[in-house]
Amino acid sequence: MKLLDISCSLFPGMPVYPGDPSFEMEALSKYPVFSRLELGTHTGTHVDAPAHLGFGPGVDQISLEALCGPARVVEAGDFVFSERLLFKGADFHLDRATAKKLVSKKVRLVGVEGLSIEEDEKLEVHEELLKAGVVILEGLDLSAATVGVYLLFCLPLRIAGGDGAPARAILWKDEDEGLS
Repeated sequence: MKLLDISCSLFPGMPVYPGDPSFEMEALSKYPVFSRLELGTHTGTHVDAPAHLGFGPGVDQISLEALCGPARVVEAGDFVFSERLLFKGADFHLDRATAKKLVSKKVRLVGVEGLSIEEDEKLEVHEELLKAGVVILEGLDLSAATVGVYLLFCLPLRIAGGDGAPARAILWKDEDEGLS
């Protein structure tokens, strides 16, 4: 069995999408140790909910079945379709035509390594996917993942009505049995 954590670590000074709040952590007590966090809902590895653009429910209403299950890791620009697609390549972005094709192929979740699934601020790709109920997973670290099929477990914070939420995402591959 092989587990890969494909989440980015959160730390002060980490890259954030332009205009988003920076990640801050303030120690409030030395014993017992506890801290206060300040971050945006789209910090680090995170899920965009339909509520991000006003198209539906918040992150707490996204089905676990959409967030967990077989997922295919592909190289940027490869389009072998699967219910859940994770694109390797930090500079890879989707365009609207590709988003429409993914919707037509009944893709449930699309993940990218970059801070946004699209290159510009038009939000056309977000609109296509979120209107169709496709989960967007951004800010992945797929550097240790090879192309292939895995089981994805992606669990965003359960923020009631949230437009998005940081998530812990892992890939699992049974080296003995393989997945198809």
